[in-house]
Amino acid sequence: MNILRWVLIGALSFQCVSASAQDTSTISLVVGFKAGGTSTTSARLVAQAIEETTRHHVLVENRSGATGLIAAKWVKRQKPDGRTLLFVSSSSALSVPPTDELVAVAVVAMYDYFVVIKKDTAATLPEYFEAARHQDALRSVATPGAGSMAHLLGEKLFRSKGIQFKNVPYLGAVDAVRDVLGGHVPAAIVPYPDYIGHKDDDGLRSMLATIDGKIIAEGWMGVYAPAKTPPEEVRRLSEIFRVAVERSKDKLEKVGFRAVWKKGSELRRLHDKDYANFLPEITRLSIKP
Repeated sequence: MNILRWVLIGALSFQCVSASAQDTSTISLVVGFKAGGTSTTSARLVAQAIEETTRHHVLVENRSGATGLIAAKWVKRQKPDGRTLLFVSSSSALSVPPTDELVAVAVVAMYDYFVVIKKDTAATLPEYFEAARHQDALRSVATPGAGSMAHLLGEKLFRSKGIQFKNVPYLGAVDAVRDVLGGHVPAAIVPYPDYIGHKDDDGLRSMLATIDGKIIAEGWMGVYAPAKTPPEEVRRLSEIFRVAVERSKDKLEKVGFRAVWKKGSELRRLHDKDYANFLPEITRLSIKP
């Protein structure tokens, strides 16, 4: 019975990939941030893998603004034909409630969040918090935008220690890290893929964003389709992304991601979990979609 089950699964996967191999249409992956950041980097790597394994041409389209909300609204208005997809990070997903009009397709990568500081500021995250109690300047922390996961993570981290958090929003995490290195801001909370290019800089120190040693947020990259996309099309797309993640695994991990494919139901679970986790901060800060 198990052998038959795996044969059927293999046949379905082959049919999905074979069908896509005959399809020469263009797929647009819409990213809610400007080019050059975590979302665009992973989208381009996955897009390249899709083009190598199917006959689809894949465009990565940046529609930045409102922490991903502009891109999400754009995708929702498109035809549910599998040709326009939202390539979303967990950060921008917090701007879109899980019950919104988008169909979960797949998770394609995971990553961690780090607090980045000047090396001579503190040796550990608890030491930084202790210093921030007495130095108002250390409470100002750069993040990739107001309402981003990094912003909400900062609020949660500092409030857990009874310290006021002052968000310094940037248009991207890469610029935030550069300004920490340049001494323009004391710290930044960023996804690891946006920090990896600076991990060997002598002037910086990075610390995994945790509360009392427990990770409170893992980032993810996922794909959503417009509402009413047919279930069979969602399954076909999910399989295309599964193959693409396998093919791009080494490249994704080289730039700081964990190449992980999960089906749409798992993407929805992660979205629900993160939204519930940060809902107190979202409500308190009056962040509205």
